Amino acid sequence: MNVGSATPATPRSELDSTPTEAATPTSSPTSAASLVATPGEALTGEACLPGNWFVDNETFGALMAEASGGVGNDMSGTVMVTFREDGTTSTYYDEWTYVTSVDGRTLTLLKDGADSGTYEVTADGSMSLVDTDISSTTSSQIEVDGEQVTMSIRPEPSVFSDASFTCEGDALTMTADGATTILHREH
Repeated sequence: MNVGSATPATPRSELDSTPTEAATPTSSPTSAASLVATPGEALTGEACLPGNWFVDNETFGALMAEASGGVGNDMSGTVMVTFREDGTTSTYYDEWTYVTSVDGRTLTLLKDGADSGTYEVTADGSMSLVDTDISSTTSSQIEVDGEQVTMSIRPEPSVFSDASFTCEGDALTMTADGATTILHREH
């Protein structure tokens, strides 16, 4: 995630016409009819969530840089989050890579695969999400004394509650624990 040069995730439809295994939902997609607003009507609240959303690498990279205290951040690859009307969710990582420099050392995190879980929108409009099956793989590479050291990392599930979210057109803005990221709806 190079600060100032990170780019948003490219929607899958622009990457190629053949979805990769990591970006292929394992359950039937939400019906298109339920995702389409009538002319002049925007989807809001819980109704806006169902579908595929791509994480904006630039805003997520800035969030990661702030959390890690790193500099020279660069993020690439694709993260697609799928929300389904039945309250299930999947997160697909397609060659997602985060590079940062911490204490003068370059650290690279690599993530591929898919995780699944559940989400719930409460009466006050906030969202809770928990990953229940972590099938993605995560590894790190760091340079130590001039040599690359690679380690597998046990992925931690995404868990948050009381997150606020808003949909504006094809952008979903989510804030959890004071951290905000933006996702873009797949077309």
